[in-house]
Amino acid sequence: MVPVPGDGPLRRQHPDQHPLRLRHEQVRRRGGRQVAVPHSRRPADDRPDELVVRPGKLRRGAHQDHHPGGTRRAGPRPPGLGDGRLPDPRGRHGRAPGTILRGCRGWRHGHQLGRRRRDLGRTVRPVGGRTTRHLLLVHRDDRRHRLPPQPRPRQTDIPDRPVHGQVAGRLPPDHRRALPRPAGDLVTTVTLNTEQLLYQASERVGLTDYGDLPFREGIDVLLWSLQHESGNPPERVAQIAASLVLPALVKRLRLVDDRKRYPEIAAQAVRAPIVITGLPRTGSTHLQALLATRPGARSPAEWEMRLPSPPPEAATAATDPRIAEVQRSIDERPGAARLQSIHPYGARRPEQCLGLIDWSFANQTYLAYQRIPSYYEWYLDADQRVVYEHHKRFLQHLQFRNPGEWVLKWPKHLFGLDALLEAYPDARIVWTHRDPARVVPSAVSFVGTLRSMNSPVFDPRRFGAEWSALEEMGLHRGLEVRDRVGDDRFLDVQYNDLITDPVAAVSRIYEHFGLPVDDETIRRVGDFQEENPQGKHGAHDYTPEQFGFEPERVRRRFAAYTQRFGIERDRLR
Repeated sequence: MVPVPGDGPLRRQHPDQHPLRLRHEQVRRRGGRQVAVPHSRRPADDRPDELVVRPGKLRRGAHQDHHPGGTRRAGPRPPGLGDGRLPDPRGRHGRAPGTILRGCRGWRHGHQLGRRRRDLGRTVRPVGGRTTRHLLLVHRDDRRHRLPPQPRPRQTDIPDRPVHGQVAGRLPPDHRRALPRPAGDLVTTVTLNTEQLLYQASERVGLTDYGDLPFREGIDVLLWSLQHESGNPPERVAQIAASLVLPALVKRLRLVDDRKRYPEIAAQAVRAPIVITGLPRTGSTHLQALLATRPGARSPAEWEMRLPSPPPEAATAATDPRIAEVQRSIDERPGAARLQSIHPYGARRPEQCLGLIDWSFANQTYLAYQRIPSYYEWYLDADQRVVYEHHKRFLQHLQFRNPGEWVLKWPKHLFGLDALLEAYPDARIVWTHRDPARVVPSAVSFVGTLRSMNSPVFDPRRFGAEWSALEEMGLHRGLEVRDRVGDDRFLDVQYNDLITDPVAAVSRIYEHFGLPVDDETIRRVGDFQEENPQGKHGAHDYTPEQFGFEPERVRRRFAAYTQRFGIERDRLR
C-alpha cells in the first residue's frame, strides 16, 4: 500500500477483510475518491503499471503486450470488436490495451496516482447499456504484483484469491460488497480442499490417475470462492463443494482409466460434427432432438454423459441399466416438475455439451448454482483449448462402441468458438436466432431458478444484470470469431421458422451440409414433433420485469445483432 499523509496505521476491521477493500474504506473516510492502489513502495512516477479500481473506469498498463494472465503474447492480435461492444476480459480477441478506452480525461488524484496517464479514461459501454457500471480489475504483469495475501484461518494449499483478468460485464456497482459476512471466526469444523477431494474420489473408485490434462486450478478457485464469497453458512460449504466437484472427479478417474484400458479410444476420429450454438432459449434444444432423429445421427444422451464408464455400446443403447439409474436421479431432484417445464430433461434425451466438459472444471454450471465472483473471473479467462481437448476425448470415448454422426449443442460454445473450430476444423455450425427481448429474460429466469434453489444470496434484479451481461459477452465473443473465419462456416436458423415448420427447417439444414434427407427422416421428425409439442410439461411462468428488464430496452441493447441477422419478434401460433 502507498502511505497517504494523514492516514493512520492500516488496521483491518475483520480478520478476513481484503486489503483492497480496506484501502477503499480508508480513502472514503478521508473524503477522497474511491481509489485503491496496492503496489510496491516506489515513487509514483517510477511505476509503469499499477492496479487501480474505480466504479466504471479502467486503468490499463502501459505495455502493449500486457496480458492479464501474467504472460506476454508476441505478434499482432486479431482485430477487436469495434466501438460499442464489450471489452474482452481474456485480452486475446480484443483491441490493444490503449485502444479500448475512449473519452479520455486527464484528471488525477495527486499523490496516489502520480503523474497524468494518457490511457486513463472511461470504459467502452456495452451495446445499449445505461444503468450498470463496469467493475474492471487489471493487475500488473508481474507475479510479484498480485493482490497481497491476507490472513485466513483455512487450509494453506487453497491459494489467495486469484485475479486472472478483468471482470468485463455490466455488474452492479456493489458487486464486491453484497455478501453478508458471518460473525466471528471463519474456522469451521468441516473444511475441504482440493487434496481432500482428490483423495475422496480415489477412495470411492479405487483409482489414482487423473490424466495428463490440467484441471486443478479450476477446483482451487471454486473452493476459495465458495468459502469466501458464496454467502453460504460455513458448515454447508464443504457439503456444497463435495456435491459439485466429487461426481466430476469420479467421472474423470474412470474416463482416464478406460482410455488406458482401451487404447482404441484415442484412435477414434471425430469427423464433421454438426454443432448448434447461439444465445440460449432460441430453440436449440428442440432442434438438436429433431436433427438426432435422422438414421445414423448420434447425440450424447444424459445418461451416458453422467455415467460413461464402461464405454456405452450400441447394442444396449436403449436397455443399459444406467438409464434407469440416471432417470431416477432426475425425477428425484428438488424442483423437478418446475425445471421440466423450463427445459425438458430425460436420461435418454439428447443433451447439451455441458456434460462433456464438466470434468475440466471450467464449468459454467457452477456460476448458475452459486454466486462466486472469483470463479466468474477465472471462467472468463480459462484456456478454452484445454476445455475442448476434454470435449473431444469424451466424444472419442462415447463413439468407441457406439459410432454415429455427431449432432451437438450448447449455447456456451460461443465463449470458445475459436477453440472449438481448432479442435474440430471441419465442424458444421448452426447458429440459432430469436428476439433478444424474449431470449434474455427467459434465460435469466431459467438460470435464476437454479440460483434461487441453491444459493442463499439471490436478488432477481441484481442477478438479471449479472447473467444478461454474461450472455451478451458470449454473443460478442462468438460474433468476433465469426467475423474472422467468415459467414460461410455458419448456417443461421430463425426461431420462428423452426417452430412454424420444423420439417422444413431440418431438411434445409441437412441439405445445406450435403446430407441426405429421406422419407424415414421426415417421418421421424414429424413423429418427434407430435410427441413433444411446445409446453408439453407446462408453461415457463415468468415476467421480464421481475428481473429488471424492459423488452424495448433489451431490443435497443441488441439492435446491432438483430439488424445484422434480420431477427423478427416471435410470431403468434
